[in-house]
Amino acid sequence: MICAYLLHRQRFLDATKCLEYYGKTRTRDGKGVTIPSQRRYVEYYGHLLTHKLEYKKTALIMTGAKFNSLPQLNSGPFSVMYDVYCSGVKLGSSPLYEIDVPKDKKERNKEQKMNLPKGIVVCGDICVDFFHKPLRIGKKERIFQCWFNTFFVEDTNIRDHGQRMRYITMTMKKAELDKANKDTTNKIYSPEFKVDKRFDGSHSRKAEHHV
Repeated sequence: MICAYLLHRQRFLDATKCLEYYGKTRTRDGKGVTIPSQRRYVEYYGHLLTHKLEYKKTALIMTGAKFNSLPQLNSGPFSVMYDVYCSGVKLGSSPLYEIDVPKDKKERNKEQKMNLPKGIVVCGDICVDFFHKPLRIGKKERIFQCWFNTFFVEDTNIRDHGQRMRYITMTMKKAELDKANKDTTNKIYSPEFKVDKRFDGSHSRKAEHHV
């Protein structure tokens, strides 16, 4: 909130510099706002002000997610799934996807797709909460989550694979994922770990802004 206020009062014109200033002046370790999703929303607000944009509710259809490499979450096979929330209300969940992580780290650099068979309509502030669960026994446990706003999901990421496969992809790196960003020793996730969120772009609006 303080960073947003500083931007609103035009103490800073750049969100990154504003976050750096807050970290240096308000915290002993200089880290300031450390949760990636919170930093993202400060950047959103800075972008709105800089480009003088009018915020509008934007609806999209989320069709799936994808890991670009396999996390080391368990000693054996496990399942991964995710829930999708809008402003605290659960909109739906993905199926459980079984993952068998190879012992050789070199073989873990393969994708894991997790589709939403029916798609989920998302609009506004969205949280995607990822969980893993051992195959035999045990409860599901959160591995990471991420918040974003659909207004800032860019049409510039549209990929065309024919009329029936037109989609928008939003990619977040490990450092941009809440909780996963704390894995600084790369024990669970590789340094290059990324998550894609995919949206139906068949009826997408044209991009009017860029983040």
